[in-house]
Amino acid sequence: DKDLDAGQIGGDATWTEPADLTRVRGYQIFWAEDSAGSVKLLVNSYPSGTVSHSVAANTAKTTKAFVLVYTLSALATQSTPLAFPILDRHSFVTNLAFPDTDLDAQQLGGVITWTAPLDVAMVTYYSVCFAVSPAGAGKVQQGSDIAVATNLPMVAQDTALGSFTYILVYTKSALSEQTTPCALLIDDLYGGVSGITLADQDLDDGQLGGTITWTPPTDTVTIVEYNVYFAKSTSGAGKSQHGAAVPLHTNALALAADFEPGSFTHIVVYSNSSDAGQTTPSFVILSDTHASVSSVHFTDYDLDKGELWGEVTWSAPDDMGQVTLYHAFLADTGAGGNRKRLGGAFDFGSFGGPGTNFVAVPANTPLAGAFGDYKKILVYTSSELGEQTTAASFSISDAHQTVSGIAFSDLDLDAAQFGGVVTWTGPNATTQVTNYAVYLSANSIGPSSRSLLGSNVLGVEVGTNKVNVPIDTAKGSYSHLVVFSRSKLGLQTTPAALALADSAITVGSITFTDLDLDVGDLAGAVIWNSASDITHVTKYALYLANGIASGVSRSQLGSTVAVGTNAVTLFADTVVGAYTHLVVHSYSSLAESTTPSGTLAIPDTDGTVRALTFGDRDFDSLQIGGVVHWQTPQYTTQVFHYAVYLAEDAVGTGQAKVGDTVSLGTNYVMMPVSTVLGSFTHVVVYSKSSVAWQTTPAAAVFADTPHIAINTEWTIANGDSTEPQQDGKWDTPEDGLEWTIKELALYSDSDCTTAVLTGTVVSSGQSGKYSGAERAFDGSIDTEWHAQCAPCTAGEAWVGMTVASVVKCFKWLQPSVFAGSGVRSVVLRIGGMELAKAQGLRGGQWEGLRYVAGPSGGGGWTEILR
Repeated sequence: DKDLDAGQIGGDATWTEPADLTRVRGYQIFWAEDSAGSVKLLVNSYPSGTVSHSVAANTAKTTKAFVLVYTLSALATQSTPLAFPILDRHSFVTNLAFPDTDLDAQQLGGVITWTAPLDVAMVTYYSVCFAVSPAGAGKVQQGSDIAVATNLPMVAQDTALGSFTYILVYTKSALSEQTTPCALLIDDLYGGVSGITLADQDLDDGQLGGTITWTPPTDTVTIVEYNVYFAKSTSGAGKSQHGAAVPLHTNALALAADFEPGSFTHIVVYSNSSDAGQTTPSFVILSDTHASVSSVHFTDYDLDKGELWGEVTWSAPDDMGQVTLYHAFLADTGAGGNRKRLGGAFDFGSFGGPGTNFVAVPANTPLAGAFGDYKKILVYTSSELGEQTTAASFSISDAHQTVSGIAFSDLDLDAAQFGGVVTWTGPNATTQVTNYAVYLSANSIGPSSRSLLGSNVLGVEVGTNKVNVPIDTAKGSYSHLVVFSRSKLGLQTTPAALALADSAITVGSITFTDLDLDVGDLAGAVIWNSASDITHVTKYALYLANGIASGVSRSQLGSTVAVGTNAVTLFADTVVGAYTHLVVHSYSSLAESTTPSGTLAIPDTDGTVRALTFGDRDFDSLQIGGVVHWQTPQYTTQVFHYAVYLAEDAVGTGQAKVGDTVSLGTNYVMMPVSTVLGSFTHVVVYSKSSVAWQTTPAAAVFADTPHIAINTEWTIANGDSTEPQQDGKWDTPEDGLEWTIKELALYSDSDCTTAVLTGTVVSSGQSGKYSGAERAFDGSIDTEWHAQCAPCTAGEAWVGMTVASVVKCFKWLQPSVFAGSGVRSVVLRIGGMELAKAQGLRGGQWEGLRYVAGPSGGGGWTEILR
């Protein structure tokens, strides 16, 4: 039997076959209650040659006590079998033990021991497991199988217990592992101490001192000593050991005063056994007993500088558990340098104990010590361990009752004038102060040359820490504001003082480009630089002013603008009137400046054209035409365009536009011939800036008669192209050439007898060095003007003269049209506009146009008969 559990069998039943197998056909295997085969149970049949039968592990033994093997022949089954008794082997360990030497909770460590089975014949190994039940639920084997006779497996220290509750030991045969193990309930030994305390008797913040104590664990059998550490967590992170190991039964460790824990937050205590120490310590959070007094206070009632009188008081610490005494001192520093005990000469223990929270400072106690004035009052607490290192302190304030923090913002923005509110911070102690007196003073100490501010001769009451300085207060010789504290005996000798700063605001340069081209009118943006100091400036106002002094006549332009907006736009036709300057005034929250912060003499731009002329070149009654001409304005920087109108008067009444608007640089407009005169009496010209037209134009009166003083351009142009036209006519040129004029003549009479000889020759251009327009006026038919084009499109070539005289007759001599350099029609132009046209020309002879008056005032240009 290789099944090691009681009541269970497993293994191989074997036999030796008979020597004579002649008639043996096979074997039958039975379980039976005795060797004779009583109550037998057939298990299996095998053929001859089989010598074993396997029984599975964990097979229940039941009541059958024998294995029977029968031989079979062809005729029958053997009557008397081979019988073998069943021996149920029960091989299990006993006396299982595990003394836990790991002192941490939920951790194990130590040696597992047991007593081997009485019968180990079939035992090959032992298996050690942790489980959650004695039957092996949730078991996990610990290590490898253990050979027989090796009964001391080691459980490593810090082995996690987890949810296991039992140690199990199984025996193993060559067939299988035991089903029912030997079980031991795990006893997890916890050796941690409890009740760790440190009654901190070092009363300073951030320092510890006293005795660390603890309660030992209940079971100390395996414990030999304790180690104490300061650490940064409950688990001992960043730990640092304090002192040497503490032997068992010594449950305390001293900690000297002034120990600074730094970043340590816990005390941790580890128990150590002979095998190992705890990995998870017991701990206590550090509690720093900060038993300093608070609210140390001293009010100096001695108003003499350098002397003290009063009572030092304080509040007891919240935690008085370790406090036994208080000590008070005057000292140079908060660290207690050069200290002097208060309360008379007494030793460390003679001063009053807790509950005595004051000490008197006698009158006339000098503030000066051996190494300068005392600056601190120090109050120490003391425990049985000693006096704390760091005292609660109070900075001594020698109550000479002087105000501080005087402030005055001059909100009067004019030079040499003040206005605003003087404020200050009262003394730390005002017990003896009744009033404050504020003066304008010629110096910082104010004994003389001073002027009281406010209406109360005693000054303002305590708690009223301000007084008004009226607007427009003259600076005079004053240089300071001084504030005295007043007691019932009078003013203090030395006041608090503030040097006066005069807020004289200027805005720097003002710029303005007048874009309204009428004299006496303005338009454009008035721009100024930001004020030199805008701390107290809230807005600006722009005015037209009759001068730059304060109080002059003025007129505001637009609304006030906020500080940061340094411009006001004037719309066209803003009237200057009698004003001479643009001025900017600054505003504070209190008032407007009296004197301008910036000024600019008004730059009034005159964009009116000059020398406007018009010479009528329309010879018909009640009709006009010709060139309107002018000279540019004196100032053209802001002029962009001109527009010409006929008007009924010099201011442009009933106006009608002549031609198109022209740009700066073009100083004339051609009025078409035959323009109806109507009721017009004037030609007017308006200039335009980038923002608006003039409202008052330049004007010239005219009459319906030629004006010989006005230059006018008279020209003739080719009315048709000189390009050949292949129509078979005898007068069609074969080749297109330059238009050519041999001679050209202008006459001031309709009979063409009075030649106009003075003028300026003009043309569209020329071809050839010696074919200029002057050749047409040289009186020789052997010279010619040649146009710049070949062929010339209609109107492309022109030639003539600019003259001041009246022209009523125009004659020309051109080559034959058939020659290719003459044209069949010629256009007469005045100022570039067509006036008349001669058609059906053949050239090769004098041709022309002349003005012929009509019988009733009318008339027109007609061709000269050929």
